[in-house]
Amino acid sequence: MTAGPRAPFFSIIIPAYDRADVIGEAITSCRAQTCDDFEIVVVDDGSRDADDLQQVLEGFGDDRMIYHRQENGGAAAARNTGMELAKGQYFAFLDSDDRFLPTKLERFRDLIGARKTFAGFAPAIVDRGKGRTALRPASPLKAGEPLENYFFSRNQMIQSSQLVVDRQSALDARFQPDILVGEDLDFCLAIEAAGVKWEMLNEPLSIWFDVPKEGRSGDYRGALKADYRDFRTWSLLSKRGRYAYEGTVGAFHTAPASKMRALKMLALGPLKGGVSPKVTARQALRCFLPRSAYHGLVARALDLTRVVRRAS
Repeated sequence: MTAGPRAPFFSIIIPAYDRADVIGEAITSCRAQTCDDFEIVVVDDGSRDADDLQQVLEGFGDDRMIYHRQENGGAAAARNTGMELAKGQYFAFLDSDDRFLPTKLERFRDLIGARKTFAGFAPAIVDRGKGRTALRPASPLKAGEPLENYFFSRNQMIQSSQLVVDRQSALDARFQPDILVGEDLDFCLAIEAAGVKWEMLNEPLSIWFDVPKEGRSGDYRGALKADYRDFRTWSLLSKRGRYAYEGTVGAFHTAPASKMRALKMLALGPLKGGVSPKVTARQALRCFLPRSAYHGLVARALDLTRVVRRAS
């Protein structure tokens, strides 16, 4: 009996919605990896530019690429479909407008070794446009530190393009399509709750494009529904973690509808959730300043950082 083809070590899973204009650069960054033991699974989430998207993908002529189209269900549903289609032993997620740095898969393969169960992430270079960049997360994960403390009390956020997870752990956790904001953090917390310890490579291995656009805020601000306590995330948090979550993520998305409720969340974050005063101050600015004013402050801070780096 002839054995079937060997499964690739990695499956790179890319959800796409109306991204034909940028996905080519994401694919190119995958094909430039120093570790070539991978497949690329692109899930078209009901794109309006599907014909253009297919043309871009076909232009690579790469038989390691799998394309699947489905009705629009959101990025979480598309990632879940990608996981079901994938054949790899470990899943590396990539948003269609982000990029991997060339050694991403190689560095994670070295870290994984012979282990079957694995969950890890690495910092990303966040590109804010106009030459402004930042490193996220900016601080390492401490030994034995719960993710709820890392994400919310210390406000060290990550996103899906930074994650590498073994096949079974990812399929068991799955992304939650009903969570419109923070489904990647929820995914991480669910994996941790299953007993898998997260590990961090302390070097940037991806580029996260996060260029602010006026008018874009309507796409996500306030999208954390009032019934978020019914979401899986809430059940995964300790009492302290819930105060930290509301003092950061919750307050930001509550402020447009109720400034008083957001203020209460911000106040309780340090008192009962261990949120640092510095993080609370930054979140207060995000909550109550106009978006353009807040991003202006961030831009000036990044410009100042760049000047300091050049001077040193």
